Amino acid sequence: RTDQIIIVAALGAVVMYIISLLSLFVLRRNDPHLIRPFRVPFYPWFPAIALCCSLVCLVAIVYFNLVLSLYFFGGLGFVLGIFTWMKGSGPNAILNDLNPGTRRRENP
Repeated sequence: RTDQIIIVAALGAVVMYIISLLSLFVLRRNDPHLIRPFRVPFYPWFPAIALCCSLVCLVAIVYFNLVLSLYFFGGLGFVLGIFTWMKGSGPNAILNDLNPGTRRRENP
């Protein structure tokens, strides 16, 4: 149904927005002297307010659409598990075991 697709898309957008805002705070704390091509207006107040508002939106979406949210976060966890598996002992490690003479360079 179209309404469920839109809800899942909005949930994904809100989750990605929260991740990007959290990344902003982490990067500014860990590497404060990096050269940045733009300035965030009224940092840290505007990003903190935006983060609080997006968390309220996330809670509202999950509260009113619990089953879709469980599907979304379950799928997200599954995909993250696959990416973790591929980074650690995934296809490159399997190919290295099959052909020990041709070692593939692991991703850094």
